[in-house]
Amino acid sequence: MALDDILRSIRAGADAEVRELEATCMAEVAAIVARAEADATAVEQDAATSLQRGTEREASRLIDRARLEARRAALDAVEVAYQERIDALRVRLGTIRDSDAYPLILAGLLDEALVVIPTARRVSVDPADLELARALLAERDLADVAVEPTLACDGGLELSTDHDRIVRNTFESRLEQADGRLRQLVAARLPDGTVT
Repeated sequence: MALDDILRSIRAGADAEVRELEATCMAEVAAIVARAEADATAVEQDAATSLQRGTEREASRLIDRARLEARRAALDAVEVAYQERIDALRVRLGTIRDSDAYPLILAGLLDEALVVIPTARRVSVDPADLELARALLAERDLADVAVEPTLACDGGLELSTDHDRIVRNTFESRLEQADGRLRQLVAARLPDGTVT
C-alpha cells in the first residue's frame, strides 16, 4: 500500500468518524431541543395554570369584598331605616301623655310593676304625671307609697323598694328592651329582607 492509499484510508476513516460524531451530535441537539421545548411547554402550562389560579383567587377575593361591601351597605340601610322608624316612634310616644288613653296606659304600667314588686315604697314619675300617679295609687289603696316627680320620660314610671330593688316601666325602657325585635321587624320590611 502506498502512502497515498494509507492517507486516503485514514482520511476516509476520519471522515466516517466525523460524520458519525456529527450525526450523534445532531441527535443529541435534537433531543436537547425536544426536551427544551417540552420543558418550555410545561413551564408555559404551569405559568398559565398559576396565572389562572391567581386570577381565580383574585376574582374570589373581589367577589368576597363586593359581598362584604353589599352586606355593609344593607346593614347601613337597615340602621338608617331603623333610626328613622325609632325617631318617628319616639315622636308618637311623646304625644301619648296628652291622649285620653294615657291614664289607662299608666295604670297598666303601674299594675305590671306592682306584680314584680308588690312591696314597693316609691314610685318615680315625670312631673307631668304626679297627680295621675297619686290618684292611681289611691285607687289601689297604696297611698303610703311615695310619689317622686324625679323622672324625665315620655311616659311610664319606676317602682322601687327601700332595698333599692327597681322596676323601670317607662316608654323609653320598654323601647330599649324591644330594640332587637324592632330591628328585625324593620329589616324584614326592607326590599331584600336583610336581618341584622
